[in-house]
Amino acid sequence: MIQLLKFQLRNLYKQLFVYVCAILSLSTLILSLHLPSYIINIRKVLADEDLQYFFTSEIKLIGIGLTGFIFICLFMCLDSSNCITKNIISRGFSRISLFFSKFIVVTAFSIMLILAQVFIIVTYLNLQDPNLWSNLLKIIICVIPEICLYIFISTLANKNGLSIAFCIIIDSITSLVLAVIDCIICLIRNKQITSIVSKYWVSSLSKLDTTPQILLSLGYTVLFIALSVIIVSKREVK
Repeated sequence: MIQLLKFQLRNLYKQLFVYVCAILSLSTLILSLHLPSYIINIRKVLADEDLQYFFTSEIKLIGIGLTGFIFICLFMCLDSSNCITKNIISRGFSRISLFFSKFIVVTAFSIMLILAQVFIIVTYLNLQDPNLWSNLLKIIICVIPEICLYIFISTLANKNGLSIAFCIIIDSITSLVLAVIDCIICLIRNKQITSIVSKYWVSSLSKLDTTPQILLSLGYTVLFIALSVIIVSKREVK
């Protein structure tokens, strides 16, 4: 496993798309901080002393975003795209070990990128939050299952373009379907439309209380990893 991790880390710093995704993610964040409407919204949050929402929702959404799942898709499909998976396995490494080496590197890099964005926001806005570390932990708890979802989709598709397309389509369709279910439930109950089912989906965990947030995060993470491992173990190596 250590040799595979070293191999994946070498792949990480050798790939141009890794730097492009990181630069785009951070530069987009910096530009958004200069937008008047964004600054006004942040000041409203600060004025209300509602830093919890700001840290667990706004930063998380910026952190994953388009560049985040594109990086995950490209890196998870890198070996198959370069047609080197069979060569790696022929050296005595298992397919499961290869998957987990990529999983660890992708997850670690994604979290580091999110933490870098948090640092930029905290520094730029000079935020003084006594609960910074606990909020950072909640961000990571919310982000990990989303990372695992994109890893699962990439493992399923196993091709760069297809995995990116699947991530966009599945995320959009899931959000739409859950929103429709919310509307139907609210209409049946004759209540104002609110998030009833959709708030329990991967991308909305930051809206939940701590206990269901942790439980669902753990459940989604185990589910997506298990499904990915099943796909990897049953797929024919080419």
